[in-house]
Amino acid sequence: MNNIFGIKIKRRRTISNKFLLLIAIASIVTALIIYSYFFFREGVSPIEGYRTMIIYAFKPGAGLKLTIRRTVPIILLTLAFTIPKKAGIWNIGGQGQMYIGAIGATVASFALSNQPSLIAIPLAILSAAALAAGWGGIIGLVRGKLNVNEIVLTILSNFMAIYIVKHLVEGGPLTSASGRAESDLIPVAARMPEIGGTGIPYTIVISVGLAVLFFFFFRRTRLGFEIETVGINAEVAKKEGMDIMKTTIIVMIIAGALAGIAGYHQSANVVNRLRSDLAENWGFYAIVIGLLVNLDSLAAIIGSFFLSGILVGTQSLQLSLGMTHGSDAVFFGLVLFVMVAFQAFRHYRIVIGDGVE
Repeated sequence: MNNIFGIKIKRRRTISNKFLLLIAIASIVTALIIYSYFFFREGVSPIEGYRTMIIYAFKPGAGLKLTIRRTVPIILLTLAFTIPKKAGIWNIGGQGQMYIGAIGATVASFALSNQPSLIAIPLAILSAAALAAGWGGIIGLVRGKLNVNEIVLTILSNFMAIYIVKHLVEGGPLTSASGRAESDLIPVAARMPEIGGTGIPYTIVISVGLAVLFFFFFRRTRLGFEIETVGINAEVAKKEGMDIMKTTIIVMIIAGALAGIAGYHQSANVVNRLRSDLAENWGFYAIVIGLLVNLDSLAAIIGSFFLSGILVGTQSLQLSLGMTHGSDAVFFGLVLFVMVAFQAFRHYRIVIGDGVE
């Protein structure tokens, strides 16, 4: 490729998992070094700043509880991105699919309010997964049948989902009795119980369990093999008799179901009601994580936990150290930017002179 002052940039043919891990670590360290400038500008020691972040986010207590609760939807949304991506489909619509799932969970929760939790909780989760799976399946059908660009399609579906929620809670059939732009509280019967009174719902077990399940799904099942084959080379997959459109629909149904479960968690166990501001831009954060972990389901657990810790830990910068409002957003944005920039090393290598890297 380019040859400037004896330095060449060449495309990599292969890359090891160890090198991928090294890239991730190097990008994080670089981001921490760069952000030290903002600590100095605020008159705060970088060591004290990072110590505050880590302790708040990961030390047992309120911070760790928040980190784990936030990890749940991010794991599920990361899976909702990585599974279609293995088939070559860019699902940017995880956020919208989560909102659709939250609608299903909310409606089912109210309908089952008089039922015991043993019945209400599973049916609320299934309703969330089913409605969002249908939403994802429609997107997959349009993509497969009409060959519409899935990036545009899924981004538009995010806006559609949010506006549907707005319609339902802002004067619509799910508006709260008080008239506020939100639903009434989700009935207690439909809320996931906590693990030993820790404040952490059992949905963390569900999300981690699903990540492990799909790790083996892609290594042990024929369907998993077909999905990856379609993603690697669709033409070869066609010659082998694999149905591309069917695969597209299947992965989008799976993605929708996973994001829908995230919608159940967020509406029934965090916000405890349906709102149009149910969550932050977690669907887009999940995309970054999915790419950073190279679409690996198990690594998605670690990546989601780490990112959730950043989200929670940076909030403590303003509360504990009195840093300027927005410092948390700057830090998080910087980490994501550097991580994405370092992904260039996944595809290219620097060669000096006659071949010394």
